[in-house]
Amino acid sequence: MPFFPSRLDNVLPKRRIALAILLALIFIVYAQILGHDFVYDDLPLIRDNELIRSPANIPSMFFLEDVLDVDTSGYYRPLIPVIDTFAYMAFGSNPAWFHLLSIVYHMTALVLVYLLAQRVSGSAAGAFMAAAVFGLHPVNTESVAFISAKNNIICAIFILGSVLAFLRHRERGGVTGRYWLAASAALLFLGTLSKEFALMTPFALLAYEGLGGKLRMRTGRWRHLVSYIPLVIVVLVYLAMRSYVLGGNQGVGFHLGSLHIRMAAMLDVLLSYLRLSFIPVKQSALYAFVLEPGALTVLSGLVLAVIFFAAFAPRWRGVAGLPAAWFFLFLMPVMNILPVSGSPMAERFLYIPVIGVAL
Repeated sequence: MPFFPSRLDNVLPKRRIALAILLALIFIVYAQILGHDFVYDDLPLIRDNELIRSPANIPSMFFLEDVLDVDTSGYYRPLIPVIDTFAYMAFGSNPAWFHLLSIVYHMTALVLVYLLAQRVSGSAAGAFMAAAVFGLHPVNTESVAFISAKNNIICAIFILGSVLAFLRHRERGGVTGRYWLAASAALLFLGTLSKEFALMTPFALLAYEGLGGKLRMRTGRWRHLVSYIPLVIVVLVYLAMRSYVLGGNQGVGFHLGSLHIRMAAMLDVLLSYLRLSFIPVKQSALYAFVLEPGALTVLSGLVLAVIFFAAFAPRWRGVAGLPAAWFFLFLMPVMNILPVSGSPMAERFLYIPVIGVAL
């Protein structure tokens, strides 16, 4: 049953026209970044990166970690320099073109959010509203305006593509369904090579099917889960590649003794992410968070527990379950369980989770 009355669909013009208007608005909003220069990580990753100057270097990119101004970055996202290589071949090192591509990537992600939201809401009006919230959400500014943060957008494109292909696999079945499953696995692999967030895609699909009652554990036993095997294989292959290239390095080091302290401190960070998602004010390019429990940590934990249990309560989980699961799952890679980033908090980390807010 649609979340929105079907009569609301009649308020909107035809879907393509409405979507075209929204995309034009997105371009107008972000067009101001076309005059901006390279900043921060753009310098070593794009402007000064000799690796992306020649397509002959592309094979070697899959055996190298990201190049930063430190001895080791701990990041393995080889598809991004491959994309940058093609961009450099087409446009040179002019930052305006790289900014333009970031806008195009964001507009592509918006279309995919629209398609996913239409499945979730069963309504063109609901899908349009979700796409508008996602496309114009202020918290996405960093991912679009900061060229090097485009890895979040590209990863989101592949995640959404993988999810939509998997759902199409469920619908079709047979040989055609297997092609869609193969496409889902391939898109997931490209997503993992873009950024670590893609690792949570199989869990997001499980949440979608589980909360929607589509897993049919009793009648089909575990047969319904067989479709997840290609996705799990993709995850394992990526983790093996990452471990080989980085030599087991997880980014900023993993210390089991401080895990409980980091987990408690991340409650404050998670609540800050929620606040930014629903009340995007006092935004910042840099957040100074000390990963130690503070005076409000217990209160943060209680607030999050209430939100969590309310979202997944039997009465509300049909509406709020998937969006909440999407939000929390895609924040897991930056929750410092296995540290993969030196930043305890950044708005670019919200690009994929905020899709749940839009839903």
